[in-house]
Amino acid sequence: MRLLIAGFVIKINFLPSKVKGYEMHFKAQLLKQFRAFQVKSHFVDKIDYTIHIAYRNDKRIIRHKEGFYINLCEYRKNNSAVMFYWISMFEFKTVLLDILGLLLEKNNGFILHASANHVKGKVYIFTGNSGVGKSTISDILSTRYKKIADEMVIIKKEDKKYYLYQIPIFEKVKIKKTSKRYQVGKVFFLRQAQFCRSNDILNKEKIFSNITKQLFLSSNFKELQLRYLSDFVSQKKFFAQLFFTNNNEKIISFIRKELSRL
Repeated sequence: MRLLIAGFVIKINFLPSKVKGYEMHFKAQLLKQFRAFQVKSHFVDKIDYTIHIAYRNDKRIIRHKEGFYINLCEYRKNNSAVMFYWISMFEFKTVLLDILGLLLEKNNGFILHASANHVKGKVYIFTGNSGVGKSTISDILSTRYKKIADEMVIIKKEDKKYYLYQIPIFEKVKIKKTSKRYQVGKVFFLRQAQFCRSNDILNKEKIFSNITKQLFLSSNFKELQLRYLSDFVSQKKFFAQLFFTNNNEKIISFIRKELSRL
């Protein structure tokens, strides 16, 4: 099985299982969860990462001074890892998110906590602190503009342009997802207020400060990720502060008016 996520081809290699049904059940779960991201083998000319799913009849417990941990994954050299048939789909997705982070850290990309909608051929991204209204804004717009994400997005530089990719994991609501890329149109930093207004942000330091708070950051490649982010932030035309009230009718009217001018 091969998955195409954010332009990366991830091969899932199923190793023989001693327990009848383990392999079949795991494959069925992956097919159900990642159907939209599967790609035929003959369309693939490279493999970016390989995940081996292996049989193990015991759960290896790792003792740490802060407690005990179950070993879900063993990372190997040459862009590969081993996971096990007994792990849940939630655990598989958690490790997959980490693997995507590793690939992006070496390929001009990063993961951002945000919602997004497809507007006039581009995507408009809404980000900010937890509870600020990312889902609310996106839900309101979804009556007219396709909702692309509710929780996390991948931002990646390709061909000197920035694109958004959907992540096949961790959404609060059901969203149709594909391997398709969407060109980034605008990033709005949300802030609740008693009025509705949008201001372009031209101060690079302010943009950088705001966006780093929403970055899914890996300590292993932190310096490299921040370099990619700095390059993204230098595209000042992308960023604006969006003030909005809790009056839904005013939000709808204002945001649609703003987007109609973009």
